[in-house]
Amino acid sequence: MGQLRGLSTNQNLTGGGATHGREFKAWARQSQTQSTLWYSAYADLTVNQILRNASITDGLRKPAMSEMEADGWAELL
Repeated sequence: MGQLRGLSTNQNLTGGGATHGREFKAWARQSQTQSTLWYSAYADLTVNQILRNASITDGLRKPAMSEMEADGWAELL
Protein backbone atom coordinates (compact mmCIF):
# COMPACT_ATOMS: atom_id res chain seq x y z
CA MET A 1 0.00 0.00 0.00
CA GLY A 2 1.27 3.48 -0.87
CA GLN A 3 4.47 2.67 -2.77
CA LEU A 4 5.90 5.40 -4.97
CA ARG A 5 8.57 4.83 -7.59
CA GLY A 6 11.99 5.43 -6.02
CA LEU A 7 10.77 5.49 -2.41
CA SER A 8 10.67 2.81 0.29
CA THR A 9 7.34 1.09 0.82
CA ASN A 10 5.22 1.91 3.83
CA GLN A 11 2.89 -0.22 5.89
CA ASN A 12 -0.41 1.07 7.27
CA LEU A 13 0.65 4.68 6.49
CA THR A 14 3.08 4.82 9.42
CA GLY A 15 5.59 2.01 9.00
CA GLY A 16 8.38 1.45 6.51
CA GLY A 17 8.77 4.34 4.07
CA ALA A 18 6.66 6.72 6.12
CA THR A 19 9.30 6.67 8.87
CA HIS A 20 12.09 7.90 6.55
CA GLY A 21 11.47 11.66 6.56
CA ARG A 22 14.78 12.74 5.02
CA GLU A 23 14.51 10.15 2.28
CA PHE A 24 10.97 11.27 1.49
CA LYS A 25 11.92 14.97 1.40
CA ALA A 26 14.84 14.25 -0.94
CA TRP A 27 12.57 12.18 -3.18
CA ALA A 28 9.91 14.94 -3.18
CA ARG A 29 12.48 17.60 -4.16
CA GLN A 30 13.82 15.44 -6.99
CA SER A 31 10.28 14.68 -8.20
CA GLN A 32 9.20 18.31 -8.55
CA THR A 33 8.78 19.88 -11.96
CA GLN A 34 8.88 23.53 -12.90
CA SER A 35 5.66 25.12 -14.08
CA THR A 36 5.16 28.39 -15.94
CA LEU A 37 1.57 28.69 -14.70
CA TRP A 38 0.43 30.16 -11.40
CA TYR A 39 -3.11 30.69 -10.14
CA SER A 40 -4.10 33.10 -7.43
CA ALA A 41 -7.72 33.81 -6.55
CA TYR A 42 -6.68 37.14 -5.00
CA ALA A 43 -3.69 38.27 -7.06
CA ASP A 44 -3.65 41.81 -5.65
CA LEU A 45 -3.83 40.83 -1.95
CA THR A 46 -1.14 39.69 0.47
CA VAL A 47 -1.62 36.62 2.66
CA ASN A 48 -2.15 38.91 5.67
CA GLN A 49 -4.89 40.82 3.84
CA ILE A 50 -6.63 37.58 2.86
CA LEU A 51 -6.50 36.32 6.46
CA ARG A 52 -7.81 39.66 7.77
CA ASN A 53 -10.68 39.60 5.27
CA ALA A 54 -11.51 36.03 6.28
CA SER A 55 -11.62 37.10 9.96
CA ILE A 56 -13.96 39.98 9.10
CA THR A 57 -16.23 37.59 7.20
CA ASP A 58 -16.20 35.09 10.07
CA GLY A 59 -17.25 37.88 12.44
CA LEU A 60 -20.15 38.84 10.19
CA ARG A 61 -21.36 35.25 10.16
CA LYS A 62 -21.28 34.82 13.95
CA PRO A 63 -24.73 34.93 15.52
CA ALA A 64 -23.35 36.60 18.66
CA MET A 65 -20.07 37.88 20.16
CA SER A 66 -18.91 38.87 23.58
CA GLU A 67 -17.97 42.51 24.04
CA MET A 68 -14.28 41.61 23.94
CA GLU A 69 -14.72 39.61 20.72
CA ALA A 70 -16.70 42.46 19.16
CA ASP A 71 -13.96 44.95 20.07
CA GLY A 72 -11.32 42.73 18.49
CA TRP A 73 -13.44 42.27 15.39
CA ALA A 74 -14.10 46.02 15.10
CA GLU A 75 -10.33 46.67 15.12
CA LEU A 76 -10.09 44.68 11.90
CA LEU A 77 -12.26 47.21 10.10
